[in-house]
Amino acid sequence: MIKSSFSDEDLLRMHREGDSMALAELMDRYFSLRHYSIRTVAPATSPYLNEWEQNEIVYHAFYKATQTYDFRDVKLLSYYHIILKHDLVHAATKRRAEAPHGVISLDRYHEYETRGGYTLSDTISSGDTTDDPRAFLNYAETLMEFQKLPPNITPETVTLVELITQGFPLAQASKVLGIEERRARYLIRKYRRWALDTLNRVYRSEEDHKEKEKLLDDFLRWKEDEE
Repeated sequence: MIKSSFSDEDLLRMHREGDSMALAELMDRYFSLRHYSIRTVAPATSPYLNEWEQNEIVYHAFYKATQTYDFRDVKLLSYYHIILKHDLVHAATKRRAEAPHGVISLDRYHEYETRGGYTLSDTISSGDTTDDPRAFLNYAETLMEFQKLPPNITPETVTLVELITQGFPLAQASKVLGIEERRARYLIRKYRRWALDTLNRVYRSEEDHKEKEKLLDDFLRWKEDEE
């Protein structure tokens, strides 16, 4: 689909005036940002909903937003996010209430294995994988949810890293967050320095540190000439 430079509100107005392609472009635009939207409005709901369920909620929230938006003070994206947050929280709360147990035994056998296979405790990291950049990003996201990030690392920084690792080019990720590309490079540099300092406290040898640095730079698609 050819992307236009029309705003979200313009596309919706064109749809209501009879342009059959305008809504399709708007839906494509919002669906491509679904992970960012979910993480922005209700990150704590992700453990309770699988991707299919999240996608269904995104579509329903988009439909409700485009049907009821009245072009007043709030932007369409913000209005959609209000609806999306309500629907995500409602679905996650319902799923949590339906869960049969609040605590799962680590000795319980994995649901995809028969007896004689491995238990849930076998699937949990022993802590030796903290060098994995994805694991470190999960750690950063957890700190963000509990508002325990270091003073020099903002939620905006963690969200930017998440977008980069999902495949967004730096320029596009910057646009999603509404920041300049120069600032995005600065935030990535701060995150990289924080991650390396943290990993270096675990892996003290120079050889290990260089290996972790390479893994992290590959993960962030970081190049030295960007510094």
